[in-house]
Amino acid sequence: MRPTIRTALRDRRVTALLGAVVLCGCKPVETPRSVDDFIADPIAVDSKLMSCRQDRRQAAKDVECANARAAASRLELDREKDELAAIRVEAENELSQMRAQRERLERTLKAREEMLKARAERKLAAGENLTAEEAEALGIDPRGSLLVEPADDDDGGE
Repeated sequence: MRPTIRTALRDRRVTALLGAVVLCGCKPVETPRSVDDFIADPIAVDSKLMSCRQDRRQAAKDVECANARAAASRLELDREKDELAAIRVEAENELSQMRAQRERLERTLKAREEMLKARAERKLAAGENLTAEEAEALGIDPRGSLLVEPADDDDGGE
């Protein structure tokens, strides 16, 4: 039997039809989303994790569930790093403010001590009695100060 043109065309049609049926019946192979894919789309992470929680048996075998969990961990770590960096910046700012405040207080205290010392020196030069604070500003112990005149003894002990 010799193939005719009709038979050859029919065979080609059958082959093309069978090929089309086979191709339509096949599901395209979907590659699972990677960790980076999930990191780029945080909403997809939440959605996938929710579906993974619904079917835990399937989730144990699902690569996307594992990738979504890994992405969620990385995203949480990134959030924590950002929070820590913000806390550090805030702490550094507060520390800087505290240092500036301490420097202002030290300058104020030094100015007050200088003023007190100058007043004590003027009083000393004028022969006036000094207060304890003024005596201390000059480095004199106010309890043993020779600047305060001793009381007269009336017992006539000489």
